[in-house]
Amino acid sequence: MRTMHGILALGAIVAVAGCSGERETQATTPASSAPAAATKPAADLAAKAKACDAALGRAAEWLLAQQLDDGTFGKDAKIGKTGLVLSALLAARGTDAFRKEPRVKKALDFVVQGAQPDGSINSPGEKGLANYQTSAALAALAAFNDPAHAKIRKAAADFLVSIQNLPSPDDPNYGSWGYNRDKRGDLSNTQFTLEALKAAGLDENDEAFKRCRAFLERCQNRSESSDQEFATNDGGAMYYPGRSNAGVIALPNGKVIYKSYGSMTYALLRAYVLCGLKPDDPRVRAAQKWITENYTVAENPGMDKGKELQGLYYYYLSMAKALALLQVTTLKLPDGTEANWAADLGDKLVSLQRPEGYWINEAMRWMENDKVLCTAYAVLALSECRDALATSH
Repeated sequence: MRTMHGILALGAIVAVAGCSGERETQATTPASSAPAAATKPAADLAAKAKACDAALGRAAEWLLAQQLDDGTFGKDAKIGKTGLVLSALLAARGTDAFRKEPRVKKALDFVVQGAQPDGSINSPGEKGLANYQTSAALAALAAFNDPAHAKIRKAAADFLVSIQNLPSPDDPNYGSWGYNRDKRGDLSNTQFTLEALKAAGLDENDEAFKRCRAFLERCQNRSESSDQEFATNDGGAMYYPGRSNAGVIALPNGKVIYKSYGSMTYALLRAYVLCGLKPDDPRVRAAQKWITENYTVAENPGMDKGKELQGLYYYYLSMAKALALLQVTTLKLPDGTEANWAADLGDKLVSLQRPEGYWINEAMRWMENDKVLCTAYAVLALSECRDALATSH
């Protein structure tokens, strides 16, 4: 198992301030009179954890076999993708397993060589992806935690803070991060930047985290906390204020509603907790309510009919990381039954793994038809399932 446990990175996530030191047993929707499902026996959970671990081992070997001669794992955004794969490998097998692995060292060396004078870790000619690549690289370097990289990690964290979008506080973009300093913010980039900053040791009381809360509120369909006129009250989230990749609903009165969907609602939940909100905060509870009312591992809920599988593995990644960070073992669903999310998601991911060890999403959107990217997402999600199952029996 991972010896890196406790480091917040694109790999493993454990408790942060605002969560207790012990795993919470349940997240609930309002009380229901329906009977709760029986708890899964410890032996069953242990077997599921073992199956997850075996799948992770196959995936790690497959990923390593995809490494290119220069140490990377793909043509575009090489540093970002390499950082993501490194985090996946460390999550699958732990940092100590790869301390002396030549292929991992080669990948790390490539990432480190991408450190720029402004603190970013970025591929030359790809400045438009500076935040995306720096966040992925910083998370991987923080997970590996080599003292030799300390200055690079600090400079990268400083760079990420420096490119936070800070127009007028009334601007919906305020407090967010996009692909780079000159790009509008979105919830996807923002959640990964927050994670990288947290992994690098930035305290949740830092002003960057505090400022980000305003953006998160504006991404949430919760009119009590959002100042956006289109906000509804289902508690879910959109991609950024005024944009949902799940589509819109036009009401008879002319008002447009931006639909909440699964991957962004889990991203919102994780971002809220990273920013220091406690599990009983009304904004967090509202997101949890949407999640329990739309709980599934079959699709990315909220997406339009025919598009339910788009972004599926990103959804799995966001789901696993959010619930692991929140430290819940089971979710109480509206009908009163209880779902062990790690068991359900772990089973699903194991069933979807190809015999060679990789995953792929044939619903071709957001690059999930890229085997390396899709497998990295799956490994990061499955590692959270394994760890949750291993500690819940």
